[in-house]
Amino acid sequence: MASKVTPFFATHEDLIGVLRDAMAVRPIELVDAGLLDERTLVVISVPENLKSLRTYIVVERGDRMHMREAPQRRGGSKYKVNIADDFNCVALNTGGLCGENQLLPGQVGTLIANPLGLERYNLFAKTIRKRFEKIGPYYVGPEAVAMLDEGARLAQTAKSPREYDLTR
Repeated sequence: MASKVTPFFATHEDLIGVLRDAMAVRPIELVDAGLLDERTLVVISVPENLKSLRTYIVVERGDRMHMREAPQRRGGSKYKVNIADDFNCVALNTGGLCGENQLLPGQVGTLIANPLGLERYNLFAKTIRKRFEKIGPYYVGPEAVAMLDEGARLAQTAKSPREYDLTR
């Protein structure tokens, strides 16, 4: 299965800028891709409502999304929408702050290289490349760069050893 991915480190404000730019070009919305308690889509159409450490599916206003029931081992069900259900979608993992002085990475990507999915992916990837600085394999937002320069950890996971942190 072909895929395209752009990894990044970004603060909430860094990502809001990317979303504003993308929403100025296309009528996109973000759909929460997590496990939900109710069979109701959680849609974000205002960049400021974006949450850190979440995964969203990028869709165009009016796109239909289908939720799947996910039975739980301890009984009951949760509901989810998944990028694999719609090959035109792009997934946005926001990354974000973990504690006061540690930033975790995010990424934007698509699973299948079809024209509409690639167009949506490229909108985000180009915006990130334009607004962010490339450091190693990552694109790093302006506030995230300032955090790095001030000694914050830009780490792979919350428990990663310091030797794996992003450095200049």
